[in-house]
Amino acid sequence: MITAVTGASGHVGINLVRALTAHGRDVRIIAHNSTLGLEDLKVERRSGDVNDPDSLARACAPIVTAVSRWTGARPIFTSVSLKALASNRNISHARATRELGYEPRLIRETLADTIRWFMDNGFIKGKGRQ
Repeated sequence: MITAVTGASGHVGINLVRALTAHGRDVRIIAHNSTLGLEDLKVERRSGDVNDPDSLARACAPIVTAVSRWTGARPIFTSVSLKALASNRNISHARATRELGYEPRLIRETLADTIRWFMDNGFIKGKGRQ
């Protein structure tokens, strides 16, 4: 099993990574800059910053995939899905409007319908349809 360590370039992180590798653990380090002090260790290096959720998701996607395989649960995201999101930042509803007659709605209406559906289907407690 791989242990992911964020903040691996800091004082505590470096010592944690050294201790984990000394005990034979496979380690993935997630560091935003330098990995000075870790060059001599056999670890997997990933660029990431705890203040940047996208970089953390990219760094952890292989772990999420592995855990989902072991548990049989569907992963919440994968490396492929993150790449798709990154390459489609400007998503338009023009084709859906043209080909399917889709009409966008106000976000308030969409949220109200979504909450109502979750209530009606027992996912959240509430009064349901009135």
